[in-house]
Amino acid sequence: IFIQIAFLLWAFDIKPGKDAKGNIVLPDPMDGIGNGLIFRPSEFPCVITPRFPDVPSLVAEAKELHGYSD
Repeated sequence: IFIQIAFLLWAFDIKPGKDAKGNIVLPDPMDGIGNGLIFRPSEFPCVITPRFPDVPSLVAEAKELHGYSD
């Protein structure tokens, strides 16, 4: 999991989304969906963009190399 997260952070800029008025929307760290031991954050808007032009082809190559599917 660490390698996959590192790859995502290397390949993409992840920024907070904006509301209808253009204000940045930050997720509330105390707001989440939980059921006992399993907990995940509630949905929140974000913008994910490639850091450089070759990212889409590199991600596709990594998917093929490691056998990932959609």
